[in-house]
Amino acid sequence: AIYDRLFSWIVSRINDCINVRC
Repeated sequence: AIYDRLFSWIVSRINDCINVRC
């Protein structure tokens, strides 16, 4: 569903932020 894609996108954004340490 759309919410699943949105959640996946948010999780990926958070992971990128953690990897780069913002």
